[in-house]
Amino acid sequence: GDEIQTMKSGLMEIADIYVINKADRPGAERVEQELRAMLAISPRRGNWDPPVVPTVATLGEGIPELRAAISQYRHHAEKGAMRERRRKR
Repeated sequence: GDEIQTMKSGLMEIADIYVINKADRPGAERVEQELRAMLAISPRRGNWDPPVVPTVATLGEGIPELRAAISQYRHHAEKGAMRERRRKR
């Protein structure tokens, strides 16, 4: 039910990076799998495939991967591919 509510709220359409914090909790792997499955059937946005990054912020786990994803997104956005998308928003 939660995944349907997320889709309805439009969040699946606007994020450039998806972070699953508290990824050490039960059910986090299932959430990640469902999120990846939903993204796989979503239309591509400006040649950017939003990454899914599991983290455990209190332990610093996944933080290097999140930084890398942010850096990759910034590099992609600088090419201008995302400027038009932002303008439309």
